[in-house]
Amino acid sequence: MESYIVCEDRSNQPRIHVKICQCRCKNADSCQSFQDYMSARPAEVAVKEADIVPLIQEVSVPPSAP
Repeated sequence: MESYIVCEDRSNQPRIHVKICQCRCKNADSCQSFQDYMSARPAEVAVKEADIVPLIQEVSVPPSAP
């Protein structure tokens, strides 16, 4: 089941997925909606730092032989 919260900072589309809020939002620590959700379901939504995959990954290509 997908979990969404209502973000007070977003005016056009205030509904946001909890994991996006947790990983990307700078105000997640002080956001009342996010804190209420986390206190209601701490075991279900706990995301470890090791589980987060960076969005941009560098690919190194070895130089080709002549």
